[in-house]
Order: sequence, then structure tokens, then C-alpha cells
Amino acid sequence: MKAKKKYPNNNINFTVILLFLFFALLPPTLVNASQESISITGKITNFKNKKLIVRYLDDNLANITKEHSVSINEKGEFEAKFDFQYGKLLTVYYNSQIIHWFVEPGDRLTISLEATDLLASAHYTGSGKNNNTFLKGFETKFSFPDNYYNYYNQDDQFAFNGFGFDELLLMNPQKFLAKTNTRSSEEVYYYRRQSALNNTTEALNKYMTNYIDYKWAAYKLAYARHQYTVQEIPINYFDFLKNIKLENVAALQHPAYLMFVEEYTKMLHRKNYNITWEGSLKDFASMVETIQDNLGQEVREFCTARMLLTFMDEDNIALIKPYYDDFITSMTKEVYREKVFERYQTLSSLIETQKLPSVVLKNENGDAVDLSSYEGTIVYITFWASWCNSCINEMTAGRISHRLLSNENVVFLFVSLDEDPSQWQRYLKNEKTYGVHLWSDGQNDDLKELFNFSTLPKSIIVNQQGYYSEQIIPSSDRLFTGFIHKLLE
Repeated sequence: MKAKKKYPNNNINFTVILLFLFFALLPPTLVNASQESISITGKITNFKNKKLIVRYLDDNLANITKEHSVSINEKGEFEAKFDFQYGKLLTVYYNSQIIHWFVEPGDRLTISLEATDLLASAHYTGSGKNNNTFLKGFETKFSFPDNYYNYYNQDDQFAFNGFGFDELLLMNPQKFLAKTNTRSSEEVYYYRRQSALNNTTEALNKYMTNYIDYKWAAYKLAYARHQYTVQEIPINYFDFLKNIKLENVAALQHPAYLMFVEEYTKMLHRKNYNITWEGSLKDFASMVETIQDNLGQEVREFCTARMLLTFMDEDNIALIKPYYDDFITSMTKEVYREKVFERYQTLSSLIETQKLPSVVLKNENGDAVDLSSYEGTIVYITFWASWCNSCINEMTAGRISHRLLSNENVVFLFVSLDEDPSQWQRYLKNEKTYGVHLWSDGQNDDLKELFNFSTLPKSIIVNQQGYYSEQIIPSSDRLFTGFIHKLLE
């Protein structure tokens, strides 16, 4: 009997977190799983390069893309075998050309190609013929996006899926809706007519339906988010969402659906917090409430697991841990729990937290204070200077957190890197301050090297045992205080 894996048992309320900078496929529930293998054989004429590169999402939850190199022999023949449990879209590269194939368990697909134009020359026989004949026609007429999340052209201007930057500049939201509705209707019409003529399978039909519906819904949200503030978008612009199924567990396998969910939550995030999503770990702190309030359990759990697996690394393990603890104790899907657990354990074995060293600074009275003397207390240290406006803004914003934690074993400690101590003292005299204030006493370069920073402000959190590590600290007062409370438990 296989021993059941033991997870940490922490009685912590579950808080959902998420950064979508790159969503992926979950093994699909669209069709029944099968263990039948897939065989692709083919022949390519007029070839020079002797390899086809086939890419597909393998570990969908962890967003691992596999690359399969398919050799072409002297006769131009090639063969590839796969053991997918579900229907899957393959992206095939040859020189600068791209073509897509859709395969399902049990397929025995035979392909003939001409090297100078793969798509136009592609001819299919065998099982899988109908699906790929349809796909060839669709790709010829409309194309598939090579990168779902690439909203920018080569000049780093907002443009996607046939909409040029200059074209988008000339559109108002209503014109953009009209254009996208026309294009999506053309795709729907073509799909319905040609899929019936080609007698495509249920798996491909569901894949294409989700692809068209969610891709265009995501583009509409992306356009609004990139081009306008929330206040500038007419309220009725978002009426298209009434016809979109937000909670579609069966579509969790589809990249277009996940792209849509990402754009939907980013839109709400911007509306609620009036800040632009930049894809950093700080952003997911303010995203927590948005996701928790607007996604159903299974979609929410998938997104949380996906985010943790994507962003959990040595540099942020200290920040991730409280959310990891919540995830492990609250997650209902064992497959999610196990993947996150294994990833966390692997990283934890690599992380070396650092003991806060003995660093002697000066307080307002000129007395020596050793930072290591605060062991036994959680210390939130901020390095700043009186000339640094962003430092002062951050200190001002931190008053709420300081008040909320006033009864806890927490010290807010501010270390000034002012070259002239009189400037620091003048600020303390003229401004209403809080916490403990120390001066670097001319040790600026040593402090920057010791704590690995070059710009101000810089903040670190030291735990009660006197250890700290590089981490990103939540910017929201509620989430910051929640993070500190977890460290106190």
C-alpha cells in the first residue's frame, strides 16, 4: 500500500493568490481519457533542414512546454509517437514556417508536405484526417496566434491578431467591439460550416468553440485595459460578458479560456485598485481579494496552484510560504496539492536564510544600537533618506500598518542613509514620525552590500529568530498585516 504523503497541518484561513504573466493548460475534462498511443507518419519533399520541431504543453498545471525533435530521413520520411491521454494541439516548426496539428488518443495520422509551403501543401490521410483537414482550412483563412499573450508588435506598440497599432488608435471602444464581433462571427460561421462538412470529432469541436469564444472575449478585455482607464470605457462596452460563461471548469484545459480569466481578473483588479497590472509579485497581493470574490472554487484552486508553481523560487520563498501553508491545508484537489508540495520542498532545501548580523548604528541621541539586539521580535527594516520622495511616501503609507500592529511583537525600524545626519535629524524634528529611527553612521556602502540593494527605499523583514531572506513584501496594508500575523503564529 502506497504511503500517503504528509502535508504540513496549519490552521490558517485560505487566501487566494494569482499572477497570470503566462497561463497554461490543465489536463482536459472535455473528453474521456484514453491510454491509446498516437502515431504520426509523413513525408516532406524539397526539404533541406532534416528536423521538424513539435511543441506542446506537457505538464499543463506547471506550464511545462515540451519540445519534440522529429528527424527527417534521406527520403524525406518522418515518424513521431505520443502517449497523450487527451486531444492536444501541436505546434510544428520547420525553418520559419508554423503549422498546427490536432491529435487524439488512437490517431494514426499520415501527412504529406512540401517544404517551401507546409500549410498549403499539407495533405492528411488516416485517422485524424478530418480534424486536420478542417484545421488546415481554418488556419489558412484566419491563422492561430503563436503567442496568446503577445499584445505588442515589434515596436512594442499595442497590437494583436490582425489589428495594427495605427488601426487601434483610430478606433473608439464601440468601433473596436464592432470590428471584433465581425471577425469572431466570421470564424464562427466558417467553423460551423466546415466542421460539419469535414465531420470533425467532438474533442476538436469543443476545442474550437472555446478557442473562438474566449479568445475574442479576452481581446476585448485586453483592449479596454491597455487603451483606456476604467472610467473612460462606456458601461455597455462590457455587455458581451453576459454571453460568456465565466465558470467553465470543462474549459480549464484551454489556453484561450485561461487567457480570458486572466484578462477578466486584471480588469477587476484595475477597477478595484486603480493601478496598472505590471506582472510583478507585488501585484498579486492586491489581486487576492479580486480573485477570491470573483472566481468559483475549482477555477480559483487551479489558478492558485498555477501561480504558486510559476512564481515560487528562491527569491520569494519567504513571501510565498504563508500562502503555501494556506493552500496545502485548504486545497481539495490532491493533484494540485501534490505538485505544489513537491515544488515547495525542492526549493526549501535550496534556500539559505541569512542571520541578521551585528550592525551598530546610531539613534537620535547618538547612542549605539546593534540591529542584532532585536532578536525575538519581528523587525520591519526600511532603508531610506530624507531626500528620497518615494521613501517618504512609503513611510507615510505605512502608518496604517503600524497602527494595526501596535499591540504585536513587531518593530518598525527606519535606517537613514543621509550623508549629513543633520538632514535626518531635521526631518525627524519637523515631521510626525513613528517607529524606531537610526542613522547609518557613514556605513552606506557597507549596508548596501550587506543587504543587497542599490536604490531606495529598501525593506526587509526579520523574523523572531533573527533570520531574513530576499523577498517581496505585500504593499496592501491588509495583506501586509496579515502576512506579519502569519509570521507571528
